[in-house]
Amino acid sequence: MNQYELDYSSTRTYVGQTNDGNEHGLGYYDVTMQCKSAGQFVNNLAEGRAVKTWIQGETYVGQYKNNAKSGNGVHAWQSGARYVGQFKNNSPDGYGILTTVHNGVKFIGKVSGHIAVPIEGNWYTADNIQIDPLSLGIDAQGCKQTAPGVTVNAIGEIITLTNDTITVNEKNFITTTNLEKTDGERITYHFGDWITRYTGGFRNGRYHGNGLISYHNGTKHNGVFAFGNEVTHDTYTSVATNNLQTRSTQRRLDRNYCMVYDMMLPHYYKIIDDDSQPVIVEFGIGRGDHLIHLKKLFPGACIIAVDNLSPTSIPTTKLEEQQVRDLQVAQDITGIEFYFNTDCYDKQSISNIVKEHGEFDFAIHDASHTTTVWSKLDHIREALYGSTGILITEEFASSAEADDPNSVDWEQVSSAINKGWRVWDLRSLNNFKQPHNSLIGVYVNGEFDGSSLHMYEVNNVSN
Repeated sequence: MNQYELDYSSTRTYVGQTNDGNEHGLGYYDVTMQCKSAGQFVNNLAEGRAVKTWIQGETYVGQYKNNAKSGNGVHAWQSGARYVGQFKNNSPDGYGILTTVHNGVKFIGKVSGHIAVPIEGNWYTADNIQIDPLSLGIDAQGCKQTAPGVTVNAIGEIITLTNDTITVNEKNFITTTNLEKTDGERITYHFGDWITRYTGGFRNGRYHGNGLISYHNGTKHNGVFAFGNEVTHDTYTSVATNNLQTRSTQRRLDRNYCMVYDMMLPHYYKIIDDDSQPVIVEFGIGRGDHLIHLKKLFPGACIIAVDNLSPTSIPTTKLEEQQVRDLQVAQDITGIEFYFNTDCYDKQSISNIVKEHGEFDFAIHDASHTTTVWSKLDHIREALYGSTGILITEEFASSAEADDPNSVDWEQVSSAINKGWRVWDLRSLNNFKQPHNSLIGVYVNGEFDGSSLHMYEVNNVSN
């Protein structure tokens, strides 16, 4: 290995060991207006042990993997908050000590994300006396309300709710989000671009949906973003927000279900061959807007729509009146295989669909929502293709009462997890208006990469 200075651009300078022109070995870099780092590098990425400081006053000392904080380390914020413990995917994740900005009150135990989401552990004062955080006005996530509509989280980010707008002052970012549109604007720093401005969709604090990047030199770029990064394909979120919104689509956007569908896309693209015709089925059709989105995302798929009513059914309740009117709209969508008057909980009905079209690569259950309906989906689970077929069901283990804080049956959630279901609670800590029954469940016979939403996955349920 050689040792000499590399000048990447006017914004980045590296001094240290290299290999074929790449930062490789021990070294130090300085990115103007952004950060500095010293440690071990492999092909331009931090790998091993390193220390990094950011312009906004944060410091991390610890282990890295593929340029992301991963392993054991210490992260200190300018606010005075500090986390010592395990990291994964660039965030605190595992066991450690999170010292908050609230007079040094700290949580010792299992932590997920920059905002504490304790699963196992206890709260202590700065003098190591165990306390109930509620006695100091601190909730289980380490947030404290300092004024009406103003909350300070564990690391000092200020969350302000004014009417239907949330403003989050976090690190060197300021994000203003309209609760109805989940859009906002953020000024941030990027290597090579210096100051840039992002205007567009946000989901749980990350760029997600359609967005516009405005660079410091005046040029602009429209793109599709998912989980904070730009992607080269459409997502459920981008397709849904570009089309006419109906009740069903708006519900998926409001409850952040769209993020699970977006997380599913890389899994789907990875397992589907170019020459195959995947089978996608939706149980519970509504007006068919979801079918339209699925057609745009998967133009080569065999898309099947199943409902226990039909456009000519005689309704017996007000709800069925609405459902029949919806089906009369949905039936005009072309390129869809419709199965009306079909019970998705009937084993023979599922067998008939599989016999005609093959096993399901992707199934969406939106037929009914009760606390125990997930346990009635075994026939659909058995119809999933091999180890890669996916089943998603919304409002998981929940009643239909969105305003009821007890609408989720957590015993049912626990039972489902024990039987192989993976469950995400996608309610943002910042969005005080989200429905309580916003859980969503995913079942896959084999592996499914849920790391994009690992902070929101319910791993276990305890009393």
